[in-house]
Amino acid sequence: MELFVEFKFAQTSDPFRDPKDTRAKNFGFENDSEVSQLNRGQLCSYAAAHAGSQFRVHTFTLSICGRSARFIRWDRSGATVTESFDYIEQPDVLAHFFWRYAHLNHSQRGYDTSVSQASPEDLQQIQHVEKRLRNDNLAHREFRIIMVPDRDVPKVETPFIISFPPKYTARLPFGRATRPMLAFNMEKREIVFLKDYWRADVDGMEKEGDIYALLESKSVPNIAPFGKGNDVRDHTTLTHTLRNEEWACCSRVTVPLSQYRMSLDVVARHLVLFKSSKEFVSAIADAMEAHQHAYFDAYVLHRDISAGNILITCEGKGLLIDWDLSIKLIDPKTGKKVSSARRPDRTGTWQFMSAALLRNNDKCNELEDDRESCLHVLTWTALRFTNHTISGGGTSRFLRAFDEEYEDEEGVKGGDLKKGFLLGRDIPRVVKFDRRPHLDKLIRELTEAFAVRYEEPPSNDHVQGLEQARANNVDPSIMRLLPAFNYQKRLDDLAAPNWLVDTFRRNLNADFWPSSDKFREQPIGTGSSKKRAREQDKLVVRIPGTKSQRRSNGSGSRSGS
Repeated sequence: MELFVEFKFAQTSDPFRDPKDTRAKNFGFENDSEVSQLNRGQLCSYAAAHAGSQFRVHTFTLSICGRSARFIRWDRSGATVTESFDYIEQPDVLAHFFWRYAHLNHSQRGYDTSVSQASPEDLQQIQHVEKRLRNDNLAHREFRIIMVPDRDVPKVETPFIISFPPKYTARLPFGRATRPMLAFNMEKREIVFLKDYWRADVDGMEKEGDIYALLESKSVPNIAPFGKGNDVRDHTTLTHTLRNEEWACCSRVTVPLSQYRMSLDVVARHLVLFKSSKEFVSAIADAMEAHQHAYFDAYVLHRDISAGNILITCEGKGLLIDWDLSIKLIDPKTGKKVSSARRPDRTGTWQFMSAALLRNNDKCNELEDDRESCLHVLTWTALRFTNHTISGGGTSRFLRAFDEEYEDEEGVKGGDLKKGFLLGRDIPRVVKFDRRPHLDKLIRELTEAFAVRYEEPPSNDHVQGLEQARANNVDPSIMRLLPAFNYQKRLDDLAAPNWLVDTFRRNLNADFWPSSDKFREQPIGTGSSKKRAREQDKLVVRIPGTKSQRRSNGSGSRSGS
């Protein structure tokens, strides 16, 4: 499909409205009537399907409502909407648009020209792996060549063969639109993991390949071997450059995005495809060991610990991937601390973000937030893919905490249920995992540790009592009995370098872990739990290779004129 035209009989269906003064403050150019919202949502879903089924830099749309028409240009940072015109009185506007569009080349029409048809000679090279590439993509129709730029010299590109059309993973027309896939490296003649997405191109936002180079220089363990990768040619979004034009209505800030493509020289299983519960817990421990060394040795904070970002190799080793949302804490050139508040939207995968981040839109991601995400990955995976005492309908009671979302005057929030479950120790208190007492113990221990983040701090009297005890050199064994001492020690433990990985390893080294309790997706209830079941199924869909076949970490914006 080149572009699409959406017809509505009624002019009142127009998703947008035109102002008398385009710079009028607080003017909402998006119509808020129910029929207009539905039409706008329909346009967005079509645009998402169009860009998601092809490799696109931008697309065009024509929206017609009654006698009025508008043109829309979509890219991953937003949509630019023209004012309406009466196409019956001004048919030349429509005619000129289609005449001009017919004379555009592929790049001007929005096609990603770094993707091309595979020749018969190309296909001869993949005869031995063709079946594997086909089977990885249920929508397979043909094979195509995709060019991946070099990390050091981006103008040098390496051809890879992929199955086309790509997996349809982005449900919105805006945002990073991450597409993971298997690809055949024509240079090395082997199958590798390839990722295509749109990265925020702002100050302080490092390219993922540069982050990998830094991690490699510090010998950070348990990261995937980086192959090729850089920004794809001159593929950048345009919407952000138009919102300050005189003819543009006021709109929210949009983040400039650049298309980025990279390969990892590894093919591994996703976390939920574990062969035993000990393997998936060990994989999380390996991933958090990578996180630990990245933070304390390379001064890099990952900021997106999720079930989709932990892989298991064929040897059973865990890898932490997707460093595109990470942040450097110290600038290697100046040695100064770098602020982590570098973009207007929160980063991370909603279901696994800490309760503290979900409850406060202004909070920056810190070490303790990533580590709490690790606990949420552990409990979500155990609840969804292992047997336990509430398997079935009872599971939804706890799974709803991962999807909780509401909106107030400060924006979209969540995390209240996560906080409550931590403070009440609800999951370890109610759920027992079949024949896995050390998994029970690990979840109980981590829940107890992270609960301190949400407990009431000690009173001033208790703090003064601790200070007095320290001044009098009170014996440490007695100091541990003081509420203020115990509270601060528990907080300090959360930030200690080896604490989290050591906690995992201690429980993993214990006896009586089953050796063959592989993943088994649990039913998650019916009735009032159907909506939560759908949300959880959407999350599973985002993790390739599961029963259904990853929520976009970034969010886009809409602007109009």
